[in-house]
Amino acid sequence: MSATDVAGNDTRTMVVECPVGVVTPLGIVALVEDTAVELTYAGAPLVSSTDFVCGDVIEMRLVQLAGVGGAVELGIEVRVLAGR
Repeated sequence: MSATDVAGNDTRTMVVECPVGVVTPLGIVALVEDTAVELTYAGAPLVSSTDFVCGDVIEMRLVQLAGVGGAVELGIEVRVLAGR
């Protein structure tokens, strides 16, 4: 899935038909003060029947972390919400 012009607290969704074996978040390019910042997901791929099951919601979110000296630091947060 790709999305552009996503502001803070906006939501974009994508429905994927089952079965899905592995979900691998790749990365995000975010604009911070008119500068493109590329972020890479540091976690492991999500594996069906281990990390999620068909019908679950996998939420991927760009979050602002506490930066040092007022600097903006961003991260990618992924969580699985039970669908049933």
